[in-house]
Amino acid sequence: MNLPSSTSVTSASDSDTSPENSPDTCEGCGSRDSWVTHSARFRCIIRFYCTHCLLRKHPTSFCPSCLAFYDSSPPHHSHRVSCSDCGSYTHIHCAGDDANSTPYRCPPCRNPDSFSFFRPIIDATAASINPSRERSYARPRSLPLP
Repeated sequence: MNLPSSTSVTSASDSDTSPENSPDTCEGCGSRDSWVTHSARFRCIIRFYCTHCLLRKHPTSFCPSCLAFYDSSPPHHSHRVSCSDCGSYTHIHCAGDDANSTPYRCPPCRNPDSFSFFRPIIDATAASINPSRERSYARPRSLPLP
C-alpha cells in the first residue's frame, strides 16, 4: 500500500506547472479545490488527487461504510464482506443485512450518484459543483463583539 503522507512532497518535476502535474488540480476528476489535494506516488511519478479520488483508488485500505482505515491488513475474512464491483472490504457489522446479499455491492458501487468520499465542491473551471454543499463547508463569519 502506498498512501501519501500529510507532509508536502517535492520532486524533480516541481518546475512542471502543467495542469497534469499541478498540486492544485486533482488528476482523477480535475477539481481545483486544493485544500483536499493529496500527493501520491504512482509508478515513480508524484500525482495529485482529491480525497474522493484517492480513496477510490485504494478500495481495500478502508471500510467504505465507516471509513475506518486498515493500518496493516484488512479484517479477517470472517469479519468482512468483499464488494463484487470494486473489491473493497466492508465490516460485517457495517454492511448489516446487505452482507448476506449475493453479490454484495458496497455503498459507493450500489449508488454512485448519491455517494461521495468528500467530493470536491469546486470543479476544474472553478465553478461550484453543489451550492448547498458549498454553504455547509463555508467558514463561519465572525460575530461582532458586544
